[in-house]
Amino acid sequence: MSAITIDIPFLMAWQIRYGQGDAAVETLVRECGRKLLDVAGVRPTQLFSRNADVDKVNSEEMAVRSAFRQVLTPVAKEPARLLCFAQ
Repeated sequence: MSAITIDIPFLMAWQIRYGQGDAAVETLVRECGRKLLDVAGVRPTQLFSRNADVDKVNSEEMAVRSAFRQVLTPVAKEPARLLCFAQ
């Protein structure tokens, strides 16, 4: 009978995905789950294990962007003019 080898990183990823982690997985998630900061206005990439989580974040972002776009919609039909003020 041959021995079964288990790929530990794969096993841990599986446990994280399905919420069945042990103490080692909890430690890994706690240490790697820190808040990442925006750099030069660029937010860090987010990875999700479930499509429902992605859909929720995308919907929230699109709602913010749609509201912002409505604020920036020009009222007048004429082209915008650049105003310069001398100091």
